[in-house]
Amino acid sequence: MAVLNNISAGRLRHRAQFERSTETRSAGLGDVVDTWSAVGKRWVRIEPLRGSERFEAEQVRPEITHRVTMRYWSAVAPKMRFTHGGRRYEIDSVIVPEQIQGRAMILMAKERPDG
Repeated sequence: MAVLNNISAGRLRHRAQFERSTETRSAGLGDVVDTWSAVGKRWVRIEPLRGSERFEAEQVRPEITHRVTMRYWSAVAPKMRFTHGGRRYEIDSVIVPEQIQGRAMILMAKERPDG
């Protein structure tokens, strides 16, 4: 929590582009297609927490969990994603501790290096 009590600009070193998904149906077969659109950019601090590998569709899929600290922004929600430096992070949860409400927030996000 020390980071959140002193959320100075120097601690937020990564410029992230946040995106929101909209589900649409394709014209031909009516399949559901996710379309991602930019919501905005914010400065964040990205800290890797844990790495693992999952076996999915007969392939090993690496996954890295991160804690992301940023200034409070009401537009951020779970199921959004953000990109930084060519890497994509999927937001699993948004945490706004009571003692810092309105000033900072923590995101728990997963990066899947293989896309």
